Amino acid sequence: MPPRTSADDRLAGLESGAEAAASDALPALLGAALGDRHYRVVALAARLAGDRLTYDNIPDLIAAYPRALVEVAELLLDSEPPVRAGAARAIACGDPREAEQLLRLKVLAGDEDPLVLADSFAGLLTVEPDESPAFVARFLEHEDEAIVEAAALALGESRIPAAFEFLRQAWDAVLASADLERAFLRAAAFHRSEAFEQHCLEA
Repeated sequence: MPPRTSADDRLAGLESGAEAAASDALPALLGAALGDRHYRVVALAARLAGDRLTYDNIPDLIAAYPRALVEVAELLLDSEPPVRAGAARAIACGDPREAEQLLRLKVLAGDEDPLVLADSFAGLLTVEPDESPAFVARFLEHEDEAIVEAAALALGESRIPAAFEFLRQAWDAVLASADLERAFLRAAAFHRSEAFEQHCLEA
């Protein structure tokens, strides 16, 4: 029987292995890690699967999610912003109803790093595209322009048709700084709505 390795050793091995692995070998590596007994290894594998868009790992993510959810949710409160953002992305890969609840709670609780909220917004728009645009659009009126930008870009990148109207209303209602105007223009470009792009050019 081979000796057991620590979770830290497996984490390091997964990170180095994923970096070196060829694209056709990566799904097998991540699939094995998603079946690991330690939640930190599962969480890292889930983040890597999302970052590298290994769609072959979707069944592995679904299978791993029930036993990893509680532990991954704790990472939303980690001291390191990249870990919190990775947890948000990992949660969005699981059961949509559970993911929506956790990600809404994270957004409402707030985060000192807008990038963490950006990943939470994006996850919400992925798992619940019907109800989440209105929720995310509430943050287009936030006093922190970095959060406004994160919400706008998430809505634009979602390419959900309903997002167009929320972005248009916010563009009309907000006296934006130059940086925020650029963010709305980028959101329009991501959304790929000809009507909204034309609206921005005429504003």
